[in-house]
Amino acid sequence: MSLLTKILGKRNSNKKNRGNYFSIIQAYQELNSNTQIEFGSVAGLLINRDGLDFLYSPHDALFPKTNKTEMVPNSNFTIQKDNHSSNWVIVHGKNFPQIVERIHFLGEKITDQGFGNLILAAVFSIQFNSKRTYIIFNVKSAQFHPLVLEDEKTRDNVQEINLGTLLSSEKIPIEKNLELWHPLWGIPF
Repeated sequence: MSLLTKILGKRNSNKKNRGNYFSIIQAYQELNSNTQIEFGSVAGLLINRDGLDFLYSPHDALFPKTNKTEMVPNSNFTIQKDNHSSNWVIVHGKNFPQIVERIHFLGEKITDQGFGNLILAAVFSIQFNSKRTYIIFNVKSAQFHPLVLEDEKTRDNVQEINLGTLLSSEKIPIEKNLELWHPLWGIPF
């Protein structure tokens, strides 16, 4: 079991996960005009590095083998390792709702192939008060939490709490225990 699995936990198969996950699209519609937030067009699935061979199986049409980080043909996602040897399926889209749907679709495809237990988190890139920010969906708890960065290794905890409060006011399920707002260092997007 990897360190990230120990921290984030194993996948919770509770049916409320889907509703909690898609709450971010409804909140986007309300928050899109908020000048504090600029929604991005990139997101990623954090995949447990153990047992990742399925991503590179030449027999799987969804995840053709790649020797380096490159765009998988006929799709809008890449497979990339970060500097902690964690694996990411990175999705680009025209707008925020599109990437939320694409991340869900890829997560479903991975789950359909029997590897859903390897998905640890969905991570969405945004700007909050002009700072690089991520909204993290923990698959185990089916809860979101923000990560607001000052720089590559420093969090802005005050801005994280402010963003968490703002997201919660829009009915996004935010992890209530701040100790579980784990930073994911080295996100490759």
